[in-house]
Amino acid sequence: MDHIELTIITEQADEKALHKFVDDLQRLQDLPSAKIDVVRRSPTALELLIRYPLRIFDKSVGQFMAVLFGEIPFMRAFGQARFEDLVLPEEVYGWFGGPAFGAEKVLEQFGAARAPLLVAILKPSLDLDGTLADLERRIAGPICGGFHVAKDDEMQGDFANLRIETRLALAEKNSHYVPAVNLDDAVAFREVLQRSDIGMVMTNPTILGFPMLHQLSRSTKVPLLGHLSMQGIYATCFSHRIFALLHRLFGCDALITPIGNTHYYRATREEEMEIATALTSQLPIAKTLPMLTGGGSMENLAALMKPYETAKLPYGIVLGGLIFNSQSGPREMAEAVVAKVASVHAELDAR
Repeated sequence: MDHIELTIITEQADEKALHKFVDDLQRLQDLPSAKIDVVRRSPTALELLIRYPLRIFDKSVGQFMAVLFGEIPFMRAFGQARFEDLVLPEEVYGWFGGPAFGAEKVLEQFGAARAPLLVAILKPSLDLDGTLADLERRIAGPICGGFHVAKDDEMQGDFANLRIETRLALAEKNSHYVPAVNLDDAVAFREVLQRSDIGMVMTNPTILGFPMLHQLSRSTKVPLLGHLSMQGIYATCFSHRIFALLHRLFGCDALITPIGNTHYYRATREEEMEIATALTSQLPIAKTLPMLTGGGSMENLAALMKPYETAKLPYGIVLGGLIFNSQSGPREMAEAVVAKVASVHAELDAR
């Protein structure tokens, strides 16, 4: 395969105008594509299949993104455009390399002999009056209760009462703690990722930028946990599968992903699995660990687990309110979750 295939779906499109537009693009060579096909998928939707020859790419993340996605939004003039699918030849995976560690190594590193990786969200980690001792107590509860990881809220900043350097020093002492690192300085960020005693670092890849994510992943000595930040065009113009694939392609070892059928991200259970499949399918790069987040409870825990257990996919479950906002303490709630996970495993193994 000597080309990349990008599929776009347009809703409520003027078919005649769109065909003329595509014909003009190809005649004038305004888009570096080998071929564009337009077919009708439904009474209201058209599908565009665009083929880009590999020779037009310089193997950089920025140019790759600009070619595939930078010139297409003007097609919204012909309807609501959505990047639906992306088919890459094996060579492209070699350009970018994917995760430096990958799902299996993340599970191994945190002692999760069997998925799921259990993660507690340290809410409210934005407490402006919080101290290092407060943070240590928050971490200790779920970890002592059997959870593998306790992570910062993604919005955690470098605040005067709890500097980022203080949190990083804590992460070096306690590898179960995953700090959020929000830095504008690329050099400083790289230096953080050289601190190999840290278990994992969390960042926001689409806020940071995919070129930067890729550069960090090529030199990091610790796994990268990406937080799902579906801002701007990503929220309106990208399918879940492409959005997930880009995070994997450019270096996320784990990725916060939505639990379907909750108010978070408006994702369905089918879209949840679509993301997880894109992160864990067989490709020439390591798998990214899906981290199911937002709306987990004791009542739906078994239902969340079973599709992943049945498909034998690596995964994690991230819980915040259930652990810290319940009548029982964080340790007791973590122990209850661990017991529930064990009972689901036992039930499935007995079948």
